[in-house]
Amino acid sequence: MKSIIAGGFALVLALGAPAIAQELNASQRDAVVAAAAAAVEENFYDSERGAAIAAELREAWQSGAFSDADTAETLADALRDRLHVHDNHFAVRRAPPGAPRGESGPDEAGERAWLAAMARTNYGFQEVSILPGNVGYIDMREFAPTQLGGDTALAALNFVENTDAVIFDMRQNRGGAPSMVQFLISHFLDPREETIINTFVSSARDYPSELQALAWLPGESRPDVPLYVLTSGRTGSAG
Repeated sequence: MKSIIAGGFALVLALGAPAIAQELNASQRDAVVAAAAAAVEENFYDSERGAAIAAELREAWQSGAFSDADTAETLADALRDRLHVHDNHFAVRRAPPGAPRGESGPDEAGERAWLAAMARTNYGFQEVSILPGNVGYIDMREFAPTQLGGDTALAALNFVENTDAVIFDMRQNRGGAPSMVQFLISHFLDPREETIINTFVSSARDYPSELQALAWLPGESRPDVPLYVLTSGRTGSAG
């Protein structure tokens, strides 16, 4: 099974394998790699780059780069590592063939596990504190969708609302949902002004889509407070 989401910042491949036997034979492995290359070529937002990435993937396949990947999990890891050389937004995972979304089955169980994991990690908010000099500090490890982490985000912003400056530490942030980025950034912009936060490009559209600052916020906006963002080589794009 193959499913794909292509956008300006993400492309996800889901790889299926037999429900009982987890091992892949050579024919199955070749079919998955060929399908992955075709999906990248057809759906990557930049058609020229997509074609080049797909060509490199096929060359690696022909040279035997995936010959040791004998399970769906190891093949997904090998494809992910190969694709990350080109773009860290690629994610490759095994998706068991099961019931469609919304019905009882592996997808529903996986979603429950994901929701529980998001809650256990506090929706990405690792630490919120006040540093010496009255500087607010927020350590974020990922951006959860606002429908899940919005209350936690607002609590973090409220905690640092009386500081003289704010630091967002994104050095370990893997990226995540644009809605959370929009929510956080909007609190440090003038709500009276229309501000474009991000622009997304997709191969499925002839025009880009724009993410604008929120005109209404549940908390106070602070457009004049000094804001600092710490990043590293491990920071995902949303960070």
